[in-house]
Amino acid sequence: MALSDSNPWARRDAARELYVPDWDIREVVPALRRLLADQDDQVRLDAAITVSGVGDQTAKATLVEFANSAKYVNWRTSADAALARLRTLEGEAAMCRYLKDQEHAAWAAGWLAEMGTTSSILLLLRARRWASEVVP
Repeated sequence: MALSDSNPWARRDAARELYVPDWDIREVVPALRRLLADQDDQVRLDAAITVSGVGDQTAKATLVEFANSAKYVNWRTSADAALARLRTLEGEAAMCRYLKDQEHAAWAAGWLAEMGTTSSILLLLRARRWASEVVP
C-alpha cells in the first residue's frame, strides 16, 4: 500500500488522494494515523488533513503544530481549515483572525458559518457589515 511506501512523495500522494468528500475511508484511517508521526512534514500535514475529513480528532495535535509553526503560509491556512473542519477552538480562533484580513475574510466567514459557534457570531456580523459597506 502506498501509505507505507518508503518514498515520502508516494506516502504524501496517497494521503492526498484519499481526501475525497463522500468516500468511506474508515478502513485506512489507522494507516493515516500512523502517518501523523511521519518524519516528512508534507506527509504529516496531508495525512492530518485527510484524517480531519472524516472528523477524526487524532489529527488535532499535528494540525495545531502546523498552524502554529508552518514554514509555508499555505500549510498554515490548510492546517487552520482542517482545524475548523474538526470544529476545534483553535480552528475557530484562526478563522476569527482571518476575518481581519480582507483577502481571507470571506473564506474564514464561510468556515465560521459552517462551524456554527456562538462565540464568533459578533465577528461574523461585523465582517458582514464591512462587506456590505464595500459593495456599491
